[in-house]
Amino acid sequence: MKTSIKIFLKKIWVIACLLLSFLYLVSCLSPYIPAADFSYIIFFAFAFPALFFLVIITAIVSIFIQKKIAIVLLCILPLGYTNIISSFAFNTGSEWKNTKDSSALRIMTWNVENFYNMSAQSNPKAATRIEMLHLITNVNPDIICMQEYRDIENGRRLISVRNELDSLGYIYNYCTDDVVIIQKKRVMTGGVAIYSKQPFLDSGKLKISKGILPESLAYTDIVLHNKPVRIFTAHLASFALYGDTTEAFDEGESIYEKTYNRKKKIQVKLRETEIIHQQQVEMINTEIKKSPYPAIYCGDMNTTPASYNYHYLKGNMQDAFLEKGAGIGATFYQILPTLRIDICFVANTFRIDQCQVINKKLSDHYPVITDIALKQ
Repeated sequence: MKTSIKIFLKKIWVIACLLLSFLYLVSCLSPYIPAADFSYIIFFAFAFPALFFLVIITAIVSIFIQKKIAIVLLCILPLGYTNIISSFAFNTGSEWKNTKDSSALRIMTWNVENFYNMSAQSNPKAATRIEMLHLITNVNPDIICMQEYRDIENGRRLISVRNELDSLGYIYNYCTDDVVIIQKKRVMTGGVAIYSKQPFLDSGKLKISKGILPESLAYTDIVLHNKPVRIFTAHLASFALYGDTTEAFDEGESIYEKTYNRKKKIQVKLRETEIIHQQQVEMINTEIKKSPYPAIYCGDMNTTPASYNYHYLKGNMQDAFLEKGAGIGATFYQILPTLRIDICFVANTFRIDQCQVINKKLSDHYPVITDIALKQ
């Protein structure tokens, strides 16, 4: 009896390992398949880091259960090479130095989630925003690329973030003003923004999506080592997975129907949004290629390094975190601990000195800081 149970459990284990192998192999294809061709590929891109570690753990356990399965699992691991080297930074021993090289340009990219609250600094509600400003002061970047940026001018009880950043030395700024709301004298603007301690040679924007939540690509030109460089930033469409949680359910729906319908909506949103991302990265990639100067692209991609869109946008540029960071470098912590969706790409004409993700839960994203310089 015990022998038959043991054989049965071993068969279940083998079947589970084969299923895991299949899922892992599909996830290995995620950099090469656009969502427009196979929309479900985004699920495998998101799942790749988890599948990678699961294959390793399963292979170790299989050594004691079924050695042939362990060999198979270990043999398929290298097939995820492209995703492995994009998802994990293998640099060690490179500690962040807050004092940057005099020849370097320090860039911060951060989805600031509208700075939470725009109350005056004397108001306790402004505590998070004040702490965000303190972090900026301590890191002291030369350039700040912000996504989900918001500013309010002429507010009676609300403060202007632009004025606060101006007082920190960021006197040059450009905002895409994708959203403009005017109420009497008060003006609220939002979009992506670039703040700088040095003047811009030029600035502009390109609309990359329309509708209820319009998005734009912003660019500014500055001088680095007596040569002009162009800095781009953008926020790709959000998945908005929980934007409809307050919608009323149909009368008579059971809890199981509610759960199923909710899951179905999330699946549809993931697929549809990744297709929108594909359209956006194609436009951004075209603008980067058209740049007359060496390019730096910073932004919230809302997709992972295992996705087709990440690889398409990166092209021949360097991923600063992969070059000088360490580990997974997750930048969005609210859903999964493996989501590195905020990136800094730089042209090969630049030298990357250091890069780090600051794990402080102020916005729903962590900021990414990079020191770069033009190669001699």
